[in-house]
Amino acid sequence: MEDLRGSRQRLLEAVFGPQVVDHNLYRGLQMFVDYTEHSLSGLNAQRYRHDSLNTGQQITQEPPPEDLLETVLLLIECLKELQEPRTSIDNALDRVFAKTGVTSDVSKNMQPIARQDMFAVIGICSMIYQPASFSQSTPASIFRLVQTDPSRYSTISTDVCRRPLFALLREFEMMRDPHSQLGYPNGEGGTSGNHNDALTSSNLSFSALKESCRIEIEWTMSLDAHLIFNTDSKTLHLFRFPSYCAAAHLNGSDSFLASMMAKDSSALNQGGPKAECLSREILLSYRLLFAQDRKSRRLFSRLRNDLRMQSWYDPFFEDLCTAKLETLETRYKGFRGKLDPEGSVFYASEFRFLGKRLLKLQQFGERHRPRKLMEFYRDKRDSEKYFTFWAVIWIGGASIVLSIMQLLLGAAQVAIAHKQLTSGSR
Repeated sequence: MEDLRGSRQRLLEAVFGPQVVDHNLYRGLQMFVDYTEHSLSGLNAQRYRHDSLNTGQQITQEPPPEDLLETVLLLIECLKELQEPRTSIDNALDRVFAKTGVTSDVSKNMQPIARQDMFAVIGICSMIYQPASFSQSTPASIFRLVQTDPSRYSTISTDVCRRPLFALLREFEMMRDPHSQLGYPNGEGGTSGNHNDALTSSNLSFSALKESCRIEIEWTMSLDAHLIFNTDSKTLHLFRFPSYCAAAHLNGSDSFLASMMAKDSSALNQGGPKAECLSREILLSYRLLFAQDRKSRRLFSRLRNDLRMQSWYDPFFEDLCTAKLETLETRYKGFRGKLDPEGSVFYASEFRFLGKRLLKLQQFGERHRPRKLMEFYRDKRDSEKYFTFWAVIWIGGASIVLSIMQLLLGAAQVAIAHKQLTSGSR
């Protein structure tokens, strides 16, 4: 048990850095370790144990959890040790084989399965993508991915192993040059924008999206899939481990995510710390969706109950999506001034990675304007139009009532005059 506990702690340090992680995030990060064990256990039948690497004998018996975690730690260590921008998966595997004393003949035979292992470890420990479980029927020439959106690819050629790591990461939209996605040069915010680029916080609240568009939430294990919106099924994908983003943001360049994103030489030292920027934007997107108004928080409480019934529930959701900003910043001091957008109107260009996706979500909502009276009553996205609607209702209603009263009063006067005229003629 002590060995397993030590392996779990070393995995956290390898993924997030040697600094002690905020204790308020600890439960969520333990859930991440559980997920890592579960996700990689499906590869155990094809995985090589440390004590068998020298002979190249495949172990069919499932190894204990601590052996699995130590294997993951070895692969992470070899990846992080190679700092050159043009480091490839094959370069990292060469280091693994060198550390374990594997001969060139054995390593050549082991390479296909070792590539699959390394691909899985990179995806799960960086959370950039979600690798599918490897099986005997999987061709050695491809990597399989869990398909989040039917319009997105589900395989990647293993030829990418010979290329720099950033070539693999650029297979995923979130990891491409953010300047092509409404990016801005300085990486930490922008002041320029135009009306086509404008985002309104009220348009992005989950209550508004739910009532106007009937949007549903689907939880994903992939950072790359966060805020992907399927317009056909009206499904919005959200990353389900916000504790991972919080720890990656607080630990900065020490995180495994930061070390992977820094492999991209074209963006190295340009636009600020990419991993910190990405993790902050993801955390801020939860606040925009769920923490703006009481109705959105209440809707999240229902989603939370569904999440608790599933295998992976991150307790950090409680604070991130329902707590007031003051409470959140008091409990997590590293987030002061970072989880609140400046003003109710901002620009997609201020979101280096998620701007394009937020803009698409808002545009979809704007196309679903209310048409019926009850829809106007519930729609509060545009406060000016909302109060104008009620002003028209009240003033118009009062005018109608006064007109009816005036009509009745006039009718009464005519009736009285007619009665007096009739009685006078007698």
